[in-house]
Amino acid sequence: MELEQALKVAVLLVSAIGAWKVLSEITRARRTSVRDDYRFAKEFLTDLRAKEPMHTYLRDKGYEALVSGSPLSTREIEYLLSLPEPVRSLREYASGRKYLQHASTAGTKQLLIKKQYRKSWVLNALLWVYLLLFLGAYTAAWSPLLFATISQQLGLGTVSALAVTLLAFWPRRIFLLPAELQCG
Repeated sequence: MELEQALKVAVLLVSAIGAWKVLSEITRARRTSVRDDYRFAKEFLTDLRAKEPMHTYLRDKGYEALVSGSPLSTREIEYLLSLPEPVRSLREYASGRKYLQHASTAGTKQLLIKKQYRKSWVLNALLWVYLLLFLGAYTAAWSPLLFATISQQLGLGTVSALAVTLLAFWPRRIFLLPAELQCG
């Protein structure tokens, strides 16, 4: 019996060491990636400020690489980089792009809310829709525990709780699948 427990402890220690190694490699790779991004950005921005003009293809490819292949135009990237917090501006513009439009002729404020979203009632409606979607997703995340508790009180088994969960949330997954595949 002692040998069996010693083996279990040994397996636990080896697993913990393996998990720690994987996590440290992921962290190290992330830091290396950030450092490489910094070096590339420094070289690219230095090349942009050089006295000799850069070919437009090189400039466009540099901007594309700078934002990691995001579908932003060169003018959008140039404007976002000119803002006080360019990293935050790029990230937030990319996530809110469907609500904004870029007007390169607008002077210092080139980002405008799209016409269909300018009314306050539209923004409030979107706020409520997204809040309800969040609450639905939150409920779906807790549904196995919720339905397990309800099924225990009703005297139903685990299989019936699983069936109710699948019937309630599986059709929604089918509609969300294209969006999930598009996000990566």
